[in-house]
Amino acid sequence: MKYGRIINGRAVPAPSPLVIDGVKHWTNIAAVYLSQGYKQFIYTNRPVRDGYYYTEIWSDDDATATQGWEKREIEVVPDETADMQAALDEIGITPEVE
Repeated sequence: MKYGRIINGRAVPAPSPLVIDGVKHWTNIAAVYLSQGYKQFIYTNRPVRDGYYYTEIWSDDDATATQGWEKREIEVVPDETADMQAALDEIGITPEVE
């Protein structure tokens, strides 16, 4: 399991080892991390859908921080080359190709 904090919407892993009162602790015991303000990270699979991309978002409650995904549409950029070629064709100009 991984532990950490959500800072400014981003998952920040807990240090390893944890330093508590000047003593280094190598542990995976949830109670130790919770006592130091860290939460267990719950990871999820990134969705896949044509025409969209997904950005990571995190939500947290008292004991866990859960990864989520925000769907965003991919912006289609017009093909300017095709537009220029159509304009040249319309006025009867054929570009020279080397």
